[in-house]
Amino acid sequence: MNKTVMALTAATVFASVGTAGAVETFAGKKGIGVAAAIGGPTGLAFNFGMGNLAVEGILGIKQVSPDEAEGGLSLGLGAGAHFAVLRSENAAFTVGGRLNIGLTKEPIPQAKGGDQESITQIGIDIPMRVYWFADKHFSLHFETGIAVIMNPEKGQVWGATAGAKGMDIVVFGDPKATGSFANMGATFWW
Repeated sequence: MNKTVMALTAATVFASVGTAGAVETFAGKKGIGVAAAIGGPTGLAFNFGMGNLAVEGILGIKQVSPDEAEGGLSLGLGAGAHFAVLRSENAAFTVGGRLNIGLTKEPIPQAKGGDQESITQIGIDIPMRVYWFADKHFSLHFETGIAVIMNPEKGQVWGATAGAKGMDIVVFGDPKATGSFANMGATFWW
């Protein structure tokens, strides 16, 4: 049996084993936890399940203080959805989309009196996520994917993944951009 046929057989078995449990995966559940967007915020995540779809919102707040004089507060918001493509009783593989918005203020160079200017950064993620349900009330997830980040001219909110000004496409797992292969998170469901 060649490798392609084996892979297709395994995917079919995985998808069919948990079809009854698939509707139970997200349907009617609410969740709160932590999540990290590929090209955006890391923070508190709010989830709502509708059938095979998990709708998620992320709220991240970051205090940046490279030195006392130039400290700043950043706010990150992410809104997206994850559709269960493959699932079993205790796991689900999802593909989705997410819009990220980051807001911060940075000091204006040579400005007197600590004047600051607002910076807004926008990004779009295409996340691929694997959920593992330890039980019906707790899950861990691992996420990878692609991020398209629109970098403003005057600064960046997500400097770890963003490049120079203009549009930047980040394939998650590129060590120059992100330094690792996957983000992790956890959710408590009820």
